Amino acid sequence: PRPTGMLRSTPALTAAASAEGFTNAQHDVDGVLRRVPLLLLYQGKLSPSLALVAILQASPDRRLRIINEGSEKVLVWGNHHIPVDRQGNLMIDFRGGKKSFPYLSAKEVLRGAPAAGSMRGKIVVVGAWARGLGDSHQVPSGQSLQGLEVHATIIDNILSGTFVSRPDWARGAELFAILLLGVLSTWLLSRSGFALSMLTVAAGSGGCYVGARELLLSEGTFVSPLLPMITPVIVMTVLSLL
Repeated sequence: PRPTGMLRSTPALTAAASAEGFTNAQHDVDGVLRRVPLLLLYQGKLSPSLALVAILQASPDRRLRIINEGSEKVLVWGNHHIPVDRQGNLMIDFRGGKKSFPYLSAKEVLRGAPAAGSMRGKIVVVGAWARGLGDSHQVPSGQSLQGLEVHATIIDNILSGTFVSRPDWARGAELFAILLLGVLSTWLLSRSGFALSMLTVAAGSGGCYVGARELLLSEGTFVSPLLPMITPVIVMTVLSLL
């Protein structure tokens, strides 16, 4: 992506900061946030996101390079291999939900609640929490997370090495599953009664969901089960009408 303009912090904050990072995030068509860019091209240079630049600032190793590993593009930082798509987006592996990380309110900080040295060696994300600011994002679990939690999750994904990847072969696998289920469903449903047809549709759709879920949990690879799941339903509907 090539942004045409950039909205920066106030000059006082920019001058005091040792680095800057963007906070761009684009939701999918259903309004759910699943991926964020780690790098953006601006004025001929690649700029890192806020989460990525925070990690780089906390590390003595600040070298980045993009390589191809099989069918995937990978952003390499030290020993970390971060899978990204062709636009430089990282698919976020969201944690348990709200407040998956330790939080301190401004009131607690002003009262001196944090013990001395308790935040040494940690990356601290500071920001506003008010809902009226509009920095709220719906995530795949159905929950709504604040921008602070999203940045913290990205940082945690990279440091822990737990990622969700969508390799180039995923789209082909989805198309193959659609064609296979379409042919099998048509052959089976045209030769069976209503009860067996319903069982076939349930087995085909359920199998797609379970298979995609296990692939995501065990390998961290995302292959969408949606279209393969609805293929037997569409076939059964068409055959019933005929």
